[in-house]
Amino acid sequence: MAIYLVLNVVVIGDAMGSVIANPALWSDWTTALTQQHGSPLVIVVGIALLVFPKLALGLSGFETGVAVMPLINSGAPTTRPRDPTGRIRGAKHAADHGGR
Repeated sequence: MAIYLVLNVVVIGDAMGSVIANPALWSDWTTALTQQHGSPLVIVVGIALLVFPKLALGLSGFETGVAVMPLINSGAPTTRPRDPTGRIRGAKHAADHGGR
């Protein structure tokens, strides 16, 4: 993970160095962005409105799975890998209680 963070610092630092060395890059980029797409804020809000419902549904499924997982993994004290009846009982319990 440290390598990834260092690589990010290097890439961002190089980009900032390029912009500082040639300030026209920043003004040209902002001009091109606003001329071609209008207001960048409207674009960001529009994309967020399109993506948020799918993102919210995806997160709710993940959270449900995380809430149910301890019930399935724990099973009964007598549960063995070749005899998963306790884990099956835990899954039934999780389904009956909506993941709680």
